[in-house]
Amino acid sequence: MKSRLKANWLVVLFLLTGLSLGIVVASRLTAQTVQARSAHDPSTMSVFTCTIQDVGVFIERVHVRCTTSVVIGANTIWWWSYPNSDSATASRFLSLFETAKATGTTVTVFYDPNDLTGSTFGCYNSDCRRIWGATSS
Repeated sequence: MKSRLKANWLVVLFLLTGLSLGIVVASRLTAQTVQARSAHDPSTMSVFTCTIQDVGVFIERVHVRCTTSVVIGANTIWWWSYPNSDSATASRFLSLFETAKATGTTVTVFYDPNDLTGSTFGCYNSDCRRIWGATSS
């Protein structure tokens, strides 16, 4: 009986420690800025403030859908995406997006409206743009 009780306390202690660590990490992520390595000049970047509706992970990309859109020419952009070929940065974007969605904070997306390279990883030119950076607020 004592060993069973001791084992239960160890499990509870382990879970509480993990939860505490998760809260600390999440609170730090809300102030985190994710900047992708870019050959683009930041002064030419456009910005869009996004209230997150959906976050997705696919073999070739991570993406986020916003509750509002931006019109670029004849295209209405709802989706913002980053390729998984750069897994470290894709993971940072995913962490930022999931934390913002969970906490109800907005994300500012940095993008080049003329960059259509997202089509190589499933980001359609008609409704999606590649992300070059993002911040949460």
